[in-house]
Amino acid sequence: ALLDHFGAKHLDAVPPFACITHSTGGPVLREWSAALVEKGLETPLTHLIMLAPANHGSALAQLGSSRLGRIKSWFGGVEPGELILRWLELGSAEQWTLNTRELKEEDEPSKNRPFRFVLSGQTIDRKLYDHLNSYTDEAGSDGVVRLAAANLNYRLVDLVQTSHRWPDGSKAHRLEIGAQTLYRSRRTPFLVIPNVAHSGRDLGIMRSVSLRGDRPPIVDAILRCLDVQNADHYEALADSFAKETEVTQLQEKVERCSMISFCFQDDQGEALQDYDMLLLAGPDWDPDLLPNGFFKDRQRNSKERNKLIYYLSHDRMSKLSSVGIRVTARPQGKLAGYLPAEFRSSAAGLKIKDVLLANETTLVRVTLLRRVDREVFRIDSGARRRSFKGARASGDL
Repeated sequence: ALLDHFGAKHLDAVPPFACITHSTGGPVLREWSAALVEKGLETPLTHLIMLAPANHGSALAQLGSSRLGRIKSWFGGVEPGELILRWLELGSAEQWTLNTRELKEEDEPSKNRPFRFVLSGQTIDRKLYDHLNSYTDEAGSDGVVRLAAANLNYRLVDLVQTSHRWPDGSKAHRLEIGAQTLYRSRRTPFLVIPNVAHSGRDLGIMRSVSLRGDRPPIVDAILRCLDVQNADHYEALADSFAKETEVTQLQEKVERCSMISFCFQDDQGEALQDYDMLLLAGPDWDPDLLPNGFFKDRQRNSKERNKLIYYLSHDRMSKLSSVGIRVTARPQGKLAGYLPAEFRSSAAGLKIKDVLLANETTLVRVTLLRRVDREVFRIDSGARRRSFKGARASGDL
């Protein structure tokens, strides 16, 4: 539908062009580009410059279209469509599909992969603050989109449950990184623009730009992006943006945060609906060892109940030497069910920076073993009648 709407049949007649998007526009153009790649078509898009894009969604999307239409910092009084909100809700299936698919792209931009850039702010415009919703005043956010959700530098970690327990007497079975399943996105230049919010006439990253006065930093940043013409220049700009972002965040004294998007499933591909998950810290792998103030927010996707999103203080979590998770899924019956699972980063040879980075999102896919006892069903000769009411688990899977 995107291809038809944007004229895929006439792409050859479209001259090369650059596109600057705001907010939801970033994911829309990414979906369009991905559709072209899937069909083997070359895109005329050379530069995609995204201002405050919700590439990993927005915590506000779960509020619903009518409520969001009243939040001035979001759609400015326009009630958003349900399908857009479904995409934007943290952890949505559509986000996972697009973001995991892009992980398999080539490392460098090519004719079919435009140069992409993300420019976002971390300032809250108090005039647009919604007193009934704390998401409009989050650390590491512009009032609508978190920096970690805007950033297109992200990674995927696949954790698979094994049949082995941890040697220290834990009842949990080991979660281990699957073969070749620690993916890193191709690098995207990411810059935090000082003193800008998501929207608004005074501080909005787009609307506040005026012809009067000095040229604002956002305009300079956009021109620097448009000036990129090759892979070396692209990489050099990514280095410069990273250093400038570090300086800006130090000057504005805003707490840096990270986001983790979990997806829970079993080895048959079924989504897990009933589960508990705890974050752990070493050396005793205890939730009580996590640093004070590490937790910012937890949200479960309203439709994809196997998706769970944690928003954490990176500045506090980065002080840990190792981190882990413990997952308890139900049912836990002896005839059919799941056993507790536990992941420990140090055992996998990972450092905290391999799992959690400032202003970034980590996708974590957790696969548990569905244990089905042989006594769940039986093929018998039927030579004699018998009752199965007293059937018990044999212990054999």
